[in-house]
Amino acid sequence: MWLQGLESNAVRTQITDPYRQVGVIYAIISTIAGHAASVAWSIGREDVVYPDSGDRAHPMYRLLRAPNDNYRGARVFEATHAYREMHGRSFWILDEFARPRAAASAIPRRIRIPNPQWVTADVQRGELKGWQYSGPEGSAHLSKEQVIRFSYFDPDDPYKGVGPLEAARLGYNLAWRSGKAQELFYRNGGHPPFWIEAAPDRNLNPEQVRALKQQFREQYLGLENWGDPPVMIGGSKLHELGISQRDAEWVSTQNLTTFQLCAIFGIPAFMIGFAQEAHMTNSVMFTRNYWGGKIRGIGDDVATTINADLFDRFFPGDRFSYDWQAKFAEVLPEATRSAIESARKMWEKGVPASQAYA
Repeated sequence: MWLQGLESNAVRTQITDPYRQVGVIYAIISTIAGHAASVAWSIGREDVVYPDSGDRAHPMYRLLRAPNDNYRGARVFEATHAYREMHGRSFWILDEFARPRAAASAIPRRIRIPNPQWVTADVQRGELKGWQYSGPEGSAHLSKEQVIRFSYFDPDDPYKGVGPLEAARLGYNLAWRSGKAQELFYRNGGHPPFWIEAAPDRNLNPEQVRALKQQFREQYLGLENWGDPPVMIGGSKLHELGISQRDAEWVSTQNLTTFQLCAIFGIPAFMIGFAQEAHMTNSVMFTRNYWGGKIRGIGDDVATTINADLFDRFFPGDRFSYDWQAKFAEVLPEATRSAIESARKMWEKGVPASQAYA
């Protein structure tokens, strides 16, 4: 109903889908998920990386790049990270299994990435017995082996997860309500950025003044009249208005909530287009902290879970890993050049190259 503009009065007073209703939330989550999904990954064993194509390609490449008909390529990990940021958890459901590892179908053939709200833990006497799926296709009980869970820490429930979106509820509610109030202000009676002074030689009686005011409202007030040029009467003057106190407070509120939301999610505000604080010095530092902290943190957590729940089970000894050095060289060229220069100086002083360039 919200997408069609038909929301009821009750829905108008609250947020039912912050990812769609609050632009800042969409920008933050989609940016984080897209950045995390853009990091190249590989499958290997010790110092050997398996080819990703050809006869010798590792079979898990095909599964992780195209686990089902809806998610392909980087979209697999983008969906995983986006759900985790929104709900504190995301799930992979392994649909098909084989008997022994040596069989042709030893690994899962499909992976579903459902809405986390459709999956709940089946806990009996404090022990996880499985998972309950209730989605558009119906309901089903899933074994522990069929579900892989990626989650943030939840102090109250070890089988759920507290995501940044939950902690940001107050901030995005304020941003949404502020924007909604501003929208209604312009739709119902927003003032144009000017006012017209009648010619001083015109003697207007009270009825004429009221009529002119009503005519002004009909012609210039409201969002539908925004941008219409004023029609001047002989001798009248046009006066421009500066930003009002109300508009100044709205701008301040929007900026404050934006930076607050970015801080909760762990992303610099300039990453989503707010460049007020993007000075050269702090932008480099913020970028390094974002990629080395936020993005690498959630990426390493996903890799650890994939290795524990997929590779240790079906291909013991093989490892899924991200190529962080290549990504950092791309997004942090200054830091990479500095590291290379430091390593060169260490090598010149006699430090072995294997240690200097590690």
